[in-house]
Amino acid sequence: MLAPYNPQYSYVNNPDVINGILKFAADNDTQLVIALPHKYSFFQSLLHDSVSQQLAANAAVPVLLLK
Repeated sequence: MLAPYNPQYSYVNNPDVINGILKFAADNDTQLVIALPHKYSFFQSLLHDSVSQQLAANAAVPVLLLK
């Protein structure tokens, strides 16, 4: 569906997920970061740190979270 727009897909393999994504975005002059948040059970949601929320709070570019 996106083929006419020639999108580029990239994957970052960094132990520090947030800083890895932000560094990649800055190094590659990224205009938009698209993330797919993980679904957690009720108890898991109480105990984990939300990568999506941290990413949205610290990014210098817009972040689109697809649920």
